[in-house]
Amino acid sequence: MDRITVHGAAALPEVGPRLLAVGSCALMAVALVFLLVVHVRLRARGPLVRLDAYGVTVAGGPATPWSDLSGVRRVKGVVLMPQTLDATGPQILAAVQRFGRIPHGAC
Repeated sequence: MDRITVHGAAALPEVGPRLLAVGSCALMAVALVFLLVVHVRLRARGPLVRLDAYGVTVAGGPATPWSDLSGVRRVKGVVLMPQTLDATGPQILAAVQRFGRIPHGAC
């Protein structure tokens, strides 16, 4: 009886793609857990930006009083992105006008 023994990747050609798929899924799972942990930690810190009667507070720092601000403008490409916040751009501008009493032309 003749016997042929095959070693390595040729022995199980389907293992390579399967291993790649399993590895990719595992990597995506680890990345998802990492992003979830980062998200939970950021949310636990509290609000990123707070607009209230006292002024503007960024990342829990001291409030900048409205009297120190002369205007607010919308600039593309700035880190503070309304789509990542709980309020829309128009809602943020309305809060600035209401709390800061900054006129429409200055926003």
